[in-house]
Amino acid sequence: MFRIKNMKTKVIIMVLALLSSAVAFGQHTQTGYVKTKGRLIDGKVVAGKRLSGVAVITKGGNAVVSDANGQFTLRVPDKKFYLQHVKRDGYTLVDSVALTRQYVCSSTPLVIVMETVEEQNKEKLTIELNLRRTIQRQSEKKEDELGALKSQNKLTKKEYEEALLELYAEHDRSLSLIKDMAERYSKADYDQMSEFERQFNGYVLNGELEKADSLLNTRGDIDSLIISLHHTEDLIAREREELMEHQVSLAKSRECIGLNYYKSGDYSKALEFYKEALEMRLYLYGETHPDVARCYKNIGDVYKSLGDDVKALEYFQKALDLYKYCEVHEEVKVVEQTMDEIQTKQIKYQKQ
Repeated sequence: MFRIKNMKTKVIIMVLALLSSAVAFGQHTQTGYVKTKGRLIDGKVVAGKRLSGVAVITKGGNAVVSDANGQFTLRVPDKKFYLQHVKRDGYTLVDSVALTRQYVCSSTPLVIVMETVEEQNKEKLTIELNLRRTIQRQSEKKEDELGALKSQNKLTKKEYEEALLELYAEHDRSLSLIKDMAERYSKADYDQMSEFERQFNGYVLNGELEKADSLLNTRGDIDSLIISLHHTEDLIAREREELMEHQVSLAKSRECIGLNYYKSGDYSKALEFYKEALEMRLYLYGETHPDVARCYKNIGDVYKSLGDDVKALEYFQKALDLYKYCEVHEEVKVVEQTMDEIQTKQIKYQKQ
């Protein structure tokens, strides 16, 4: 009795192991690492540091923790995936849209950037203060320049007053942009920065906030276009997939109808539907697929029943070559046996 229970336990364990392997086989993997952001300090880039002990959780429940080097490996059921949570006590995600962005599994590591809440807030306040000082200095300098031009009679009183009004309006616009620009700049990771980000950060550091804002608006239009294109690509992919499924279904139905006609002895109709199924399979899969080989074999069976041995051997040979290529060994034996029967019959007929 004990042995029977023990055997049952072993069988259950083996089944569970096989199921686990099957699930793992169907999964995709994505490697990555977690780090703090790289910074620009006194004109030099200081690289970020890897973070261990960060919980990375995908939508669907897969959870991993970054190792001592900040590295992790995600296993997801689909090639496209989303992050649901990225957590480590005292830290926050630098990229606020990291949890809404769709990721695609690839060989390129997924880089997640985090910072302590204290450090992030401190940096934003520092940037805001520096920007206010820079803008104030720039406004005072321009005001002095306008005063010098007026004193040199290079500007009329009216031109001077209009220039001052424009300067003050520009000053107010820049002040209104400080908070947003400081927020965006504080998210900059100098370890992995695009040309767009470098240009944006350059404008911010120079206090050219209106240029930075204009650049962001341009990028916003481009991003909207890219999102729209990605949406269109997804729609096309889904439509292509649905069309493919429809074509597969049509090919199967043609093959089934052909089989029914074949069984009923209506070989001409069977041949018609089998050939339609073949055309569809060729369109779907090309010349190297077991389903195409089966279509060749079906047509060969019809010609064999019609007594057209030459045509039958022609299609059986195509089926045989393709089955061998696809390594469908059982069907190879079946087709070889059928061809041997036809060739044996031909030899006997020639001897008579």
